[in-house]
This record gives sequence, C-alpha cells and structure tokens, in this order.
Amino acid sequence: MNENVGGFRPKSCMGRPSKITNEIKSIIDDYSIMNPAHSDSDLQNFLSVQNNLNIGRSTINRAKKSLNFRWKPPKIRQLLSERQIENRIQFGRFIKENNIQSHKILFSDESRISIQNDSQYIWRRIGDDSESVFMDKVKFPVSIMIWGCIGYNYKSNIIQIEGSLDSEKYIQMLDDHNKTFLNQNFHFFTTTSELISFSFNHNTRTCLE
Repeated sequence: MNENVGGFRPKSCMGRPSKITNEIKSIIDDYSIMNPAHSDSDLQNFLSVQNNLNIGRSTINRAKKSLNFRWKPPKIRQLLSERQIENRIQFGRFIKENNIQSHKILFSDESRISIQNDSQYIWRRIGDDSESVFMDKVKFPVSIMIWGCIGYNYKSNIIQIEGSLDSEKYIQMLDDHNKTFLNQNFHFFTTTSELISFSFNHNTRTCLE
C-alpha cells in the first residue's frame, strides 16, 4: 500500500531497460542508410568495435524495424543510354507535331508462358536435403511467346511469336497483322532496341532510329 495516498503502488515496468537508446538508434539509422546491403551481423560488429557496445542481432533487428527499415530488394531506377533518351524525345515530338490523340494510341507487351514454374519460394531448413525441399526442373521447358496490345476501348487478338522478338521481327509481325489495326484507325507505338512508330490509319510506318 502507498502510505501517502492510501492506494496501490503504480505498476513498475518489468524486465531490464532496453539497450537501444536514442543515441544508439541514431547510429543504427546512419549506418543502415550508408550501408544498406550490410547485415545485422555487420552492424553488430561495427557497434562492438567502434562504439564498444555489446548488442544482439535480434535487438538490432527490432531497432531497425522501429526505424521503418525492412529487408527488401532495392527499388529499380531504369538507366537510359543517350540513344534511348533521344528516342524518347523524338517520340514526344512525333506525338506533338502530328497532333496524335491519346485515345488513338495502342500499347503493346509480350509475355512468355511456360508449363514449368520459373520462380517459387518455400520455407526450408538450412542443411535439409530431404525430398520435400527439391523441385525437379528441366533445363529448357516447353514454352511459347505471345504478344498483344490494348487501346481505348480496344484489345487485339493474342499473337504467337516464334523465337525471340527484336525490332525487325516487330515490324514484320505488324505488317502481317496490319489490317487488324488499320480497321480500328489506331496509331501504334512500341519500344524494342529502337523506338518504332506505326500510323495504321494512313498505312504508313516510321522507324525512329
């Protein structure tokens, strides 16, 4: 009983105080920003050698999470060559100079479909070589490449592609299926190794090298 108040004592915090002070959090924050690929073990060693601190990896991991760090792949920023940059500038100029309306543009993509799963993750113990952790995989699985495009209130038929798809094959494929797009009065733009533009409503084609 509290002698002064006559009530119960306030409940004290259980366990030992955390080793992660605001100062140590600041060190962890700076280190993680400067060395994003380093592991918790690397940081643990740094704290021990440079700051004479003995902090466990699980404690370090919790501190990182409290600072909103997560172990994820890096964000991708596409690097462009001078030629690729120039192609995109030409693309913008082509759209502007020809007064092409956005709802008359088709966007395309291709995809490979395989009977074999390309990527699959499972939980498995280190050193486990039992049958449950293996997946049989052939070196060259049966697969096909398909291509299609979409536009405002429009989607094309799926076209099967033999082999790989480069700029020359793109041009030939679109020539073979020209009537499909011609009837829809669309413009088509795609990027491969070059930026290629096709104006189907006038049955003309321009390759922006």
